[in-house]
Amino acid sequence: MSLRPGSWGFTPGERRALLTLCAAAVLGLGYRAWQAQELPPSPPLSAADSSALAAIRLAALPDSAPPAANLPATGKLDLNTATARQLEALPGIGPVLAARIIAERERRQGFRQAAELLEVPGIGPGRWKALEPLVTCTPP
Repeated sequence: MSLRPGSWGFTPGERRALLTLCAAAVLGLGYRAWQAQELPPSPPLSAADSSALAAIRLAALPDSAPPAANLPATGKLDLNTATARQLEALPGIGPVLAARIIAERERRQGFRQAAELLEVPGIGPGRWKALEPLVTCTPP
């Protein structure tokens, strides 16, 4: 049996398997490094900044969902009357999370406190910290 230069005694199938294992290991290590990466904390918003940001985002919604109808004088979004589009205008809330909020609101027959948003899957303490100054809750 003669060896081809550079084959180190492996068959073509063994070389492919070894290459696949190495590629999987490199991808796994890269994924672990990406998961361990921490994002820098965002600077805290003042109440005025939060209200202005909420007003800007809600004003950007299409005319089919008028945002002003659900905004009390405080400039905060009411969780018990907000539409999915209005919820999506909040930071960190996409279509899936907005649907979860509405489903939880219906299950509870309305939120009693805005902090009950923490019980919605996908809203943890970090996201709640960003949402707290932007939302309110009128009793159902």
